[in-house]
Amino acid sequence: MIKLLALDLDGTLLDSTGSIPAQNRDAVRAAEAAGVLVTIATGRRFRDARPLGLELELNAPLVTHNGALLKYADSLKT
Repeated sequence: MIKLLALDLDGTLLDSTGSIPAQNRDAVRAAEAAGVLVTIATGRRFRDARPLGLELELNAPLVTHNGALLKYADSLKT
């Protein structure tokens, strides 16, 4: 059973315009509904990834700054 899905942003979660396609959004929702923790794992700064985490209402802390910071998008808890 898959327990965690960690998604990169550029070229993975986001399309070429920097948006989250409906297909990816649906896949995130389906994974969460199946009990999988879903997060973003990126080299970007937290403040740049946070809006995407909030938009998707992710259920796990974001992994940002090339893995140096793990923080929830909604509560800002580390």
